[in-house]
Amino acid sequence: MELSQGVRKLGPHNGAVRVRTGREGVAARVGHDLLIGFQQWSGSVEIGPGGQQDVSVEAAVEVASLTVLSGTGGVSELSAADRADITKSALKVLDAERHPTIEFRSTALRSGSWLLDGDLTVAGRTAPLTLRVVESTAGGYLATGRIRQSDLGIKPYKAMLGALRLADEVEIEVEVRLSDQ
Repeated sequence: MELSQGVRKLGPHNGAVRVRTGREGVAARVGHDLLIGFQQWSGSVEIGPGGQQDVSVEAAVEVASLTVLSGTGGVSELSAADRADITKSALKVLDAERHPTIEFRSTALRSGSWLLDGDLTVAGRTAPLTLRVVESTAGGYLATGRIRQSDLGIKPYKAMLGALRLADEVEIEVEVRLSDQ
């Protein structure tokens, strides 16, 4: 889909922001791989006079809107109490009170490759993030990338004396539907 020049607003009305986590350690089989979503976020895509080769993207995610969408694996199903504990721990790890937003600002769209480079800021620390953008069949776009929590100064969650750990690398997914103005 070729989009014309202009600014498109982003948010829950036309997309979703999700994080996928994994687990590791000798007790990894008892934990869950998580799908986490954010209910409050906003952003924009600006397409300049150069068309889709002249794109800038900004987004701000409200950390407190973090929601555990699902958990797979593990020896038991993810309970409501588990979800509440995970949410509480995540908000603490992300220092949501002092740093209420996660921000992304693009720095370049690599010509011909649909790789969007940018800077991700979480809990006051910034690290580079590259998102691979693909056009979806639903008339939208899916952007995915991976980042290590430790690159942002975050120590991955540990339980059972470290026998169960959240994997350092997480996957970020952003799905948006953009319409031409």
